[in-house]
Amino acid sequence: MFVRCFHLLVLLPLLLLVQNPAPLAARANWGAPFLRHPAVSPDGRTVAFSYAGDIWTVPSSGGTARRITVNPAYDANPVWSPDGAGIAFSSDRAGQDDVFAIDTAGAGEPVQLTFHGSPDLPVGWTPDGSEVIFLAVRELSPRRIATPYRVPADGSRMPVKLWRVLAMHAAVSPDGGTYAFTRGYSPWYRKHYRGSGNYDIWLYNPSDSTYRQFTGSDASEINPMFAGQDSRLYYVSERDGAFNLYRKALDSSPDEPGEQLTSFTEDGIRRSAISADGSTVVFSRGTDFFVMSLGPSGDPRRLEVRLPADTRQNEIAWETFTRDAESFAVSADEKQAAVIVRGELFVVETVEDGITRRISTTVNREADPVWMPDSTTLLFTSDSAGSQDIYKITGADSSRPELYRARHFKLERLTSGLQDEHHPQPSPDGKRIAYVRGRGDLMLMNTDGSGQRALIAGWDEPKFCWSPDSRWIAFSRNDIEFNEDVWIIPADGSAEPANVTRHPDADTDPVWSADGRKLGFRSRRSGENNVDIYFLFLRKDDRELSGEQRRWREQDEEKKEDDEEKDSVPTVRIDFERLHERIVRVSSLPGDEGAPAISPDGKTFAFGASTDGESDLYSVSWDGEDLTRLTTGGHSPSAVRYSPDGTTIYYLRSGGRPHKLTVSDKKSESLPLAARMDIDNRAERRQVFLEGWRALNDYFYDPDFHGADWTAMRDKYLPAVEAGIPAREDFEALIHLMLGELNASHLGFSSSNDRRAIPVGALGVRLDESYSGPGFMIADVLARGPADREQSRLVPGDVITSVAGQSVGPGDNLYHLLYDTVDKPVLLTVRSPAGREREIQIRPTTIGAQNNLVYHDWVDSRRAMVDSLSGRRLGYIHIRAMGWDSFEAFERDLYSECHAKDALVVDVRNNPGGWITDYLLAVLTVRRHARTVPRGAENSGYPQDRLPVYSWVKPVAALCNELSFSNAEIFAHAFKTLDLGPLIGQTTGGAVISTGATRLIDGSVFRLPFRGWYVQGSDINMERQGAVPDIIVPEPPGEEGSGADIQLERAVRELLGRIK
Repeated sequence: MFVRCFHLLVLLPLLLLVQNPAPLAARANWGAPFLRHPAVSPDGRTVAFSYAGDIWTVPSSGGTARRITVNPAYDANPVWSPDGAGIAFSSDRAGQDDVFAIDTAGAGEPVQLTFHGSPDLPVGWTPDGSEVIFLAVRELSPRRIATPYRVPADGSRMPVKLWRVLAMHAAVSPDGGTYAFTRGYSPWYRKHYRGSGNYDIWLYNPSDSTYRQFTGSDASEINPMFAGQDSRLYYVSERDGAFNLYRKALDSSPDEPGEQLTSFTEDGIRRSAISADGSTVVFSRGTDFFVMSLGPSGDPRRLEVRLPADTRQNEIAWETFTRDAESFAVSADEKQAAVIVRGELFVVETVEDGITRRISTTVNREADPVWMPDSTTLLFTSDSAGSQDIYKITGADSSRPELYRARHFKLERLTSGLQDEHHPQPSPDGKRIAYVRGRGDLMLMNTDGSGQRALIAGWDEPKFCWSPDSRWIAFSRNDIEFNEDVWIIPADGSAEPANVTRHPDADTDPVWSADGRKLGFRSRRSGENNVDIYFLFLRKDDRELSGEQRRWREQDEEKKEDDEEKDSVPTVRIDFERLHERIVRVSSLPGDEGAPAISPDGKTFAFGASTDGESDLYSVSWDGEDLTRLTTGGHSPSAVRYSPDGTTIYYLRSGGRPHKLTVSDKKSESLPLAARMDIDNRAERRQVFLEGWRALNDYFYDPDFHGADWTAMRDKYLPAVEAGIPAREDFEALIHLMLGELNASHLGFSSSNDRRAIPVGALGVRLDESYSGPGFMIADVLARGPADREQSRLVPGDVITSVAGQSVGPGDNLYHLLYDTVDKPVLLTVRSPAGREREIQIRPTTIGAQNNLVYHDWVDSRRAMVDSLSGRRLGYIHIRAMGWDSFEAFERDLYSECHAKDALVVDVRNNPGGWITDYLLAVLTVRRHARTVPRGAENSGYPQDRLPVYSWVKPVAALCNELSFSNAEIFAHAFKTLDLGPLIGQTTGGAVISTGATRLIDGSVFRLPFRGWYVQGSDINMERQGAVPDIIVPEPPGEEGSGADIQLERAVRELLGRIK
């Protein structure tokens, strides 16, 4: 039996010492508790920080930390008030990050200052200490970047914008005369990025609303800080290869490098803060904090922080799971089912008592359970030896062969080596096991692990299945053009694989019928962009029979089966000549059908499908007749399998609930799963870390990892995980720091969060922030929103005086009053500009839906601008994202808004990416080869019904910028490579890798960038090398805040010059 690996902490001291003072090392320390978000008090004597989801303080000279907040939520990002009496911080107590303030002496409860449905991040206070400055994406501008706001520290009124320009890391000078902020778009954890999205520091003068660039290197410069009466600005820059502390005079030019104050060469500064008196700076590096005097003799020293060894979270928790199964498999005799829950292997007795027996007890991940034909031997995989290997387990007591009854187990490891081996599938005769090694080698071995050999080699993981006579294997996999076909190969390797589907659209998930005469699969070949069920007649004569002849043959074979042994194995005969032409379509439902199972008699296909918005289990006859819905209520079935006698269908229901359905009466019931297990959170996070690291090690598109030593990165960050990271958010941050070493895009790690945000209602209006109340004055109404409807109409100048019967007082926050009101009737009392009161009933929408209204308002204003500047000669389309909805909107607007125009501006600025570049090019690269003239017509044209998509053959220009990412960048590169017209704007971000994802043991998701993109001809890697416009037009903050659009204006001028 497996033995659990415990991390035992014996005789813990009362206090856990984070770090003793010691000389600085070139490499940062990663072996201590993970402290974050340091902030130093105005007098430099105390450091506030976050740890384990709470706010703490510790003397800047070192010592025992004192907890300031205690809450199950995640509290972070502390910032001191100028007088040191208060700390503002962020907390997700309402489900999303809001700003709170608390007395530093610990007196009283925290005061919630913001209530919006989007995250808020405190970054400072106004010099007089009356207001907290925070960053928020309150109105989704197309750039999707935060704007600075200020809110009274006592919450006495709604927040207001500091300015309209998008900014990060805002700081204010002691006299309030200068704001410093950063502009950039690179993830906070990414190292060594050089590109159009790097961070630069800008200065804002509120007296005349002017902006000036302060730094201008090609590296990121962040964390601007004012230091008391010092006339210099302090900041952190990566210009020398690592983030270090710099300073320079406020009136210096962007080209001046500044004075370097630290000289770290490997792990630089992550976050920094300076005391209001200008005496002390604190910063984080590795898992430590450092304190440095800004005087002449200032050198960084490690801050000694002693923390209580005990934590609020239980490190080991016992849970019983009745769902959340990752996979399951039923034995051939249907007496027991193997189930994987949270990486552990269980076996469930399915016939009588429903006993659930835990088989594995490891901190590692078990997966891929499958029964051998004898119904007592179970194959599965485990990474307990460092990589995923295949194991075989049986009961050691012959009198108790069922695993759920066994007193002892016999465990055999069948594979070993550095590469992962996974997805074992035993042959029906029980003599061999097929499996996958590495990224895509299809392997065979004997059931004792001997005779391992490669059947096919490849880089893409195949989906495969055995023929019923164990002589053939069918599989599907992608070719180098990522088209998936179904292939058949002899299991003895005596012949090369044969492509049996041969189609440019994906054919996948092959499955044999029990009689060996049909091979089912899924395909997108219908031209309707849906995945349907098909099958191949493997024998030529089966295809040639008429329907009546087939029925006669089936009746004869059924009679013959009655006279013969039921368990006789049919010999599979395959006529390969023109096999790909013997394909029959079985289903034609809307949406995508799931992987099918074929009944033992070969007559029926069972699969998951969605016809009315709910995915359920369906069955259909092999000839497409007798379509039957077997379940209702949205079962979302996966892993569908028939029992050997065809009377039962087993499947995994949504939520990971093993189910079975009796075919005769369509009765569905869950299997009696009760998987009880202990979860060691610290050990599991170590497992998650290693799983994610290994996934990238195997699948990251560049085998050289962009120059990073990936093995060294594992060894570097693992000690921090092993030291213990109590808060989920901090664990995510640590993994992102490791990912940042790759200096790559399309990376990410996200874990589940049990906290649910309170849905905040939105009225579809902008408020007049200059109105002092009482009430909320409407400045603008967004078209097509809740306040733009006849029965709930609001107009500019209206004042909301009560919400849901509650009069609005001077300290009320509209978003707080709209908590939990989404799509619910809310009564408003409204005073018109003329002073008349009325009541309206309105149904608030979501914050996200209101952001969509803001986006469409922006698009309407761009289109109106183009109409005005061009005299309505030019069309304009903004492509929001590179998904199918955006393509349909593009094609619609191209006709409805632009058909009669002389030229077109296609705008992919602020576009996060997707996959539709080639669909857009299909529209924009059509060449006219003919024209048609019907009788009686005065003009000629081309029939639209002959075109696969609407076409544009007139002049076109494209706009891109620093926030054009991924597939939007591929479009920009293609637009320039194919010379379709002028590309205008700013160089794109250089974030182009095709990415997938994998789910880890705890349900968290790890992104896997697996495929690079290169410009045809030049072979430029689009990752880290953005598309450079033909005409570069920077957009400084002042232009952005004014509502002007100089990039769009330049595109209009260019096109007008080309169509004169």
